[in-house]
Amino acid sequence: MTPRERVLATFDHKRTDKVPIHNIGFSSYAGSIILGREAYVGGGIQQWREAKALWKGKDAHQEYLERCQKDAFDLSIALEHDILRLEYWRMPEKPSKKIDDYTFLYGDPEKNWRLMRFDPQTELYQVVDQYPPKVEGTIEDIERSVIAQERSLDNYHPSAEGSPYTKSLMEKYGKYWAIRVNGGGLGIPYNSKAWFEAVAIRPDLVKRYLAVQAEMAVRSIEGIANTGARLLFGGGDFASNQGPFYSPKSFHELMLPNLKRIADACHKYGVY
Repeated sequence: MTPRERVLATFDHKRTDKVPIHNIGFSSYAGSIILGREAYVGGGIQQWREAKALWKGKDAHQEYLERCQKDAFDLSIALEHDILRLEYWRMPEKPSKKIDDYTFLYGDPEKNWRLMRFDPQTELYQVVDQYPPKVEGTIEDIERSVIAQERSLDNYHPSAEGSPYTKSLMEKYGKYWAIRVNGGGLGIPYNSKAWFEAVAIRPDLVKRYLAVQAEMAVRSIEGIANTGARLLFGGGDFASNQGPFYSPKSFHELMLPNLKRIADACHKYGVY
């Protein structure tokens, strides 16, 4: 069996010649050990690398993207993966100013900016300062945001043909390997106290917020399927090292109905 056949047979509950293999992701540090060279994979480190490439110019950025795809592919092949992850973290926003090798400024340096710095130890690329200063949101802010997102659905009409980039990946790799592509994400923001409060005292707002995400996912799945992709990697964190962000009850009442809606749409088009 080819890797693609093996993976799809598994999802169809059919017998396979062996158990298919996939690792969700790698830090650049771990990937570099496996490949024996600096591996352009990982999380925040990839966003920092992209900032450096964008700062150097269009040609450097294109070289960066090609290197990322090559290293992601080589890493999967080195580990005999059946499912390939060919994309890691992105941040295709050109910085406004380079402060030093690890630090870049984004936005208008005079009126509205954020400063991001790379930490080699954690491989994270994070905001360390910004102007205007970040203000803790409120439930009223969440409600205004949800209303705006609901209205934006009127103008959200993804192409039924799908992404040309995803098509190119499928044509290059997808006939032999199973390729996971991004899409169908669903999650409750976890970087704001107001969102945790909303889960407890305004679950109706959270339901509406998740319903917008689910609707956007459902509308995009036909296009994804038409690229030849069959494995959708949604994502959406709901826990940290300290435990889950919300209760099992909240998960079942808020998240699960929308996850089922996305899954049903996937199955309609032969996507998992």
